[in-house]
Amino acid sequence: MFTSKHLGLALIQEPWVNNVIKGLFIADSKVIWDGRDPAPRACMMVRKSINFTILSEFLTRDCVPILVYTKGIVSAYFAKYTPCPQPEEENLVEYCRKEKIPVLIGCDANAHHTIWGGSDINLRGRNPRKTNWEGYKSTLELSLANRLSSTARNPLELDRATGELNKCLIGAFEGNCPVAKKFMEKDASWNDSLERLCVTIRRLFNKPPRVI
Repeated sequence: MFTSKHLGLALIQEPWVNNVIKGLFIADSKVIWDGRDPAPRACMMVRKSINFTILSEFLTRDCVPILVYTKGIVSAYFAKYTPCPQPEEENLVEYCRKEKIPVLIGCDANAHHTIWGGSDINLRGRNPRKTNWEGYKSTLELSLANRLSSTARNPLELDRATGELNKCLIGAFEGNCPVAKKFMEKDASWNDSLERLCVTIRRLFNKPPRVI
């Protein structure tokens, strides 16, 4: 997709496969991550034609910031057992504020998932593979034209525009992705204790092995 869609930047979280980064090394692009850590949880793919500088003082396994001309762009991962936002993200945002650098942060922050301790997860039942992408594109273009302003003159308008963009994206997806058949009711023997154990096992299974 990075090549076919002619993308310039890709902000990526959890990039590892078998404890190494795979499948991201594409001609005319660079992959940036904290090479000091054996299992980075955030990285960034940048087209070589883009002039950028890595903000190495803020670079960690969970935070990969670069400076593109006069705009800061960050790929970040928010782990469950660390403060959110983490100190490096707070320091980075403060640095950008002092230097008057606009900053864009792409992060893995699904705060509603049960693995984060959330209890209000969204109902599932849509398979993205069955989405009518042509219909999605048409619906999204129409929604953006009707609901989204071309400019945001202050932070409040930017927040409102972000909310409208989110509604447009979700609406276009739900309107063009069929709802699957209703899932079977959960077994009556299932309880909160078993759910917590299931989450713990899943988290341990997904955790990359340490390199010795």
